[in-house]
Amino acid sequence: MDNIIEIAITDENDLYEKYNKKYVSSSLINYILEETKNINNNGKIKIIISSTLKESIDYESLIKEGLEKEYKINLRRYNRNKYLKLFYLALGIIFLILSFLLKNTVIFSEILLIGGWVLIWEVIELQIFTDFEDNIKRKILKKLISSLIIENR
Repeated sequence: MDNIIEIAITDENDLYEKYNKKYVSSSLINYILEETKNINNNGKIKIIISSTLKESIDYESLIKEGLEKEYKINLRRYNRNKYLKLFYLALGIIFLILSFLLKNTVIFSEILLIGGWVLIWEVIELQIFTDFEDNIKRKILKKLISSLIIENR
């Protein structure tokens, strides 16, 4: 069963970015992503565009280009988070070791202990919340990039 996302484009502002008419509107891409959350994951996705614009526009390539751009942004954020998590984990472990080694200075030892656990918790938070949501978004974007886009006039 096909899942259908219907888009009505009545104005150029619905389709293009405000300051650059070469790119699809980020609000349109966000709308498509939000609509995808409400449909069945098993079937293929069809995007049906109803347009009242008089000029001839290649909606399929424009929208797929916008989806691919969003996918690349998401992938860059995921790769950046990988390095950030590794850095936070290493720094957190170093703080915990220093805290153990500096038992004589109680206040400084406690500050390092708390800082180490906060950094390790940040790694867990990035993994659970950010990376989990980004993985779901990348799967949806892959499915949308391979979806069928049909123009109704």
